[in-house]
Amino acid sequence: MKCTSYLLAFATTVLAIDDITYYLSNEELYMFLEDVNENHPNISYLYSIGSSVEGEELWVLMMTLAPLNEIGVPNVKVIGNIHGNEPVGRELIVSFIKMLVKGYLENDQAIVQLLTSTRIHLLPSANPDGFTKALEGECIVGPGRRNANNMDLNRNFILEYPLDAHRDRLREEETLAIINWMTNINFVLSVSIHSGSLVVVYPYDECFSTEGTCGKSPTDDDDVFRHLALTYASNTNGAIYNTCPGGQHFENGIINGAAWFESSVIGEVHQGVKGVVTCGGEPTRASVTVVGRNMTTLTTDNGEYWRILLPGRYFLLFEASSVCTPQYVAIEIPRQKTGKNYQPLIVNVNLKVKWIDDIDEELELEERKEEEINTNSTTLESTTNRTGGINNVNVSTRTLVHLEPRMESSISSSASLFLCKSVIVIIWVIHLFLENLRSSNYLAI
Repeated sequence: MKCTSYLLAFATTVLAIDDITYYLSNEELYMFLEDVNENHPNISYLYSIGSSVEGEELWVLMMTLAPLNEIGVPNVKVIGNIHGNEPVGRELIVSFIKMLVKGYLENDQAIVQLLTSTRIHLLPSANPDGFTKALEGECIVGPGRRNANNMDLNRNFILEYPLDAHRDRLREEETLAIINWMTNINFVLSVSIHSGSLVVVYPYDECFSTEGTCGKSPTDDDDVFRHLALTYASNTNGAIYNTCPGGQHFENGIINGAAWFESSVIGEVHQGVKGVVTCGGEPTRASVTVVGRNMTTLTTDNGEYWRILLPGRYFLLFEASSVCTPQYVAIEIPRQKTGKNYQPLIVNVNLKVKWIDDIDEELELEERKEEEINTNSTTLESTTNRTGGINNVNVSTRTLVHLEPRMESSISSSASLFLCKSVIVIIWVIHLFLENLRSSNYLAI
């Protein structure tokens, strides 16, 4: 929907004063990003995450003052134009970049603090092919919404909806590029900007009802997502509460995604807890779980983790490989004044390394389990061969799932094998020493 009127409503959220008279073409957009990177290399990094179906590069501009190797700096991503005929996102991101550059050059302390403490990754256009096909001024669903393969990218990440008639579809080039991007970088906070109704939508979008109707579909972090949505909506100076002509009214300017179908919110990435997880003093890959919530956060390779949480008391569970002892930690997130300068609670956790005896016991237990599974599998296979029944195939399939090797077992095996080899070497050295003494007549046996 190429409707310039929507820009005024969204522009207030980034406090950008920018005269926008036309939409930048894909080439002009790239030239703008390249120009910012060339003129301000100390605060910007330009990179591509892949290309569209028709070969257009998906350019991302990362803006930060933090060194790339600095530990503990959270990553935020903002995506625009995932529907090609909704260009507000790409133009808003362009205005946001201009605001960040201007604030940095003028030494605006709020902007400098944001850039110093955060890495902001900006993808202005996730659907450049669709944008090229969109029609200026066409404010209804028209050409360009989908990509070059006529696929709605916004519904291409989860391939199976309960009521979806297109379950056999494949992920598009643009979708895969974004998924790989998210896999390679631990994003703590993400925003996707659309055009149309003036509302902030928070997870989940999916309707899991088999009856065709759906109410709300909240996550275990519903309190956090509602807070983030309200933070964004309340910083639009009232613009987001004004519905479009003939549009739907949304209470407080927000809604749960399933029930319905920027700078202010970026600072929220520092609300909650962060730290580094080590095992035996060394950084390790680990999982961090808030007890009572079925959402697990994974650390980076350097052991860094971030968890957006509202003020309150929580229990965190830290788990790594089987050589590390899991640990529960009680924390309390303090109340802070609402604003852009949140200071996260810092909790660094050093998991204890298990003794070799503990590892051996776990290894023996794993071996016994594998022997039992192999025995059961052999029995099932023999039964299947005799009966040949269809029902037995499902049983065998379920059994095979348990036969997959675990990473923890291989680690335990390596540790035990290393210990055994060390003992053998020590015995051999003692043997040589005794033989040497005997040959020199220093020892009589």
